[in-house]
Amino acid sequence: MIAEAIRLIGAVLDTQEGIDAYLFGSALTRADPADIDLLIVYPDRHQLHRFLDELEHFAGPLPIDVTAMTAGEVAGSRFIERSKAVPIHQFRNL
Repeated sequence: MIAEAIRLIGAVLDTQEGIDAYLFGSALTRADPADIDLLIVYPDRHQLHRFLDELEHFAGPLPIDVTAMTAGEVAGSRFIERSKAVPIHQFRNL
């Protein structure tokens, strides 16, 4: 199920420029997570909304819980380090 969700998210990412996505939470630690925790790093709100609108068209096997931040917010909060988030592209060839 996780591999299918990552494939769907990756398909959406392929249509967007400037958006980075990271997995974190139970999707990285459990074989059967209840949802996919996804960090989206976006350059501006218009691109974020386009990405989220496109993501809504894909009904994946698991619910997707989105956390969205700008690059500045990510750096200031150290979210990636604290949550142990991993770039989604590392999982796309599974």
